[in-house]
Amino acid sequence: MKKSATLLIAFVLLIIPYVYSLECQYKDTETYIENEEVFYYNGQRIGSNLNLSDLVKVQIDGSTIKVTNNLEVPITLNVKYQRLAGGSCVNEQRSAMITVNPLDFGTIEDSCSLSLIKYSFAEPNVIFSRVKTVEKKREVCKQCAGKQCLDDGEKCSIDDECGSSICNIAGYCGNSKTVPCQDGLMNCNNKSCLKPSTKTGGEAYNCIWECKSNKGENGICKWRTIDLVMIISLLTCVIGVASFFIVKLIRRGPIIKGAKKDAEEIINNAQKEAQNIINKAQIALKNINDELKTKLEEKEKLKTEMVSLKGQKEEADKIRKELNKTNEEINILKEKKQSEIKEILESYEIRYGHKFKLENGRIKFVKSWLDPNKEGEFFHIWWFKQYHGKIKSGYDIHHKDFDPLNNDIDNLEEMEHNKHMELHKHRHD
Repeated sequence: MKKSATLLIAFVLLIIPYVYSLECQYKDTETYIENEEVFYYNGQRIGSNLNLSDLVKVQIDGSTIKVTNNLEVPITLNVKYQRLAGGSCVNEQRSAMITVNPLDFGTIEDSCSLSLIKYSFAEPNVIFSRVKTVEKKREVCKQCAGKQCLDDGEKCSIDDECGSSICNIAGYCGNSKTVPCQDGLMNCNNKSCLKPSTKTGGEAYNCIWECKSNKGENGICKWRTIDLVMIISLLTCVIGVASFFIVKLIRRGPIIKGAKKDAEEIINNAQKEAQNIINKAQIALKNINDELKTKLEEKEKLKTEMVSLKGQKEEADKIRKELNKTNEEINILKEKKQSEIKEILESYEIRYGHKFKLENGRIKFVKSWLDPNKEGEFFHIWWFKQYHGKIKSGYDIHHKDFDPLNNDIDNLEEMEHNKHMELHKHRHD
């Protein structure tokens, strides 16, 4: 009896386990609950989730059930089986007891075709099974933000997507945040790889070298000198050509007095407008030159300061790190601010069917040939007039909560100009 149990245990231990590999780099261990049917022999556990065929073999051949006993002791089985309909046979369940000698076989005969339902040991009663709930552990792919974590080298957008918790500046998961950027791209504040010299005047930037002019202020690129010169030249050409053709048209033949006067007025207005643009461009150009001179002076000053800090390297490095950190925070806030402003302006455009821009922190109508009556007017002034009519002379429209982007009609009130200026002047007193 002991020899048979020993052989059976050895057979169970030699069963090759089912092994599977997870197709992911980053893994976690998961605890789960499973029901197991545990078999015992003489009170000793001999295995779990075994089939009775590991102890005996039961086969059906037509109308015969064959039971093979692989143990070295006699066994008695209680067999339940199904008779199949056919001929004089009807579907019904039956049961039979069968005793089989050690290492022998026995049969159950019937006149109908059979199918097996269930069988169990009646003797020896030292072999039995119990269903138990057990806690197990298994390896699973690691989860990141509700999805399978990305492996190293896979494309990513944020750190939380990667199994390594690092999405490098080139946009791939890995073990280091800072990596060499691909050809044509440059490292921007150790945050991203960007293409240099792609932004024109008026566009927002993250690193100054994104600007074609390599100059910017408050996160906005400045125009290149050559761009301003081209604009001035183009406007001069347009004015010259327009003036030539209009004057030539006027001199061609008899034109009614009113038409001639209108044409001359158009020319004068176009010239004035163009001259205003030229004057502004020239002022901007002078400001750029002045700023360039200032920056060069600051550069020389910084060189002198760095020389004086040679003996204080630790303090200088500390200041530099704090400055870099502050610059990164400022850039992030600027990006958020630009995104919010863009969304607000787009919403206004959808609602009111007109282009808008932000000027001095307030929303303003963009000039339009389709609706010249609104051009250059601040939205809050126009909006107030829609509800209350004409504004009294010497009066302004005040935002009650001092938020120039909150143009709710209940947040706007008419206020005498001097009082309005005084109110804003002492707002933080």
